[in-house]
Amino acid sequence: MALERLQGLLDDAVYAAFQARAKAVKNRLLSFLVQASAQGKTVAGSGAAAKGNTILNFAGIRLDPLPFVCDATPSKQGSFLSGRKFPILPPQALFDHRPD
Repeated sequence: MALERLQGLLDDAVYAAFQARAKAVKNRLLSFLVQASAQGKTVAGSGAAAKGNTILNFAGIRLDPLPFVCDATPSKQGSFLSGRKFPILPPQALFDHRPD
């Protein structure tokens, strides 16, 4: 508790600032995907890690701007990210589909 207090983690302002940064990241990601889609560009994800999946779900990203995610872990390939159900493909899919 003393270390948390020293780092300011008992102050609501720390969490409000974190929320503001998270929203800014979400908005930049959404803006990028909307612009890419408007320009007819394709986008794919690389890495099916929990942190990336969290931002995709937080931002409400759907399959239309991001049709798949690639991951080198064989046990993840052929399954889906939780929440929005992005298919997880092997890295070869980046060469096969050639996203912009």
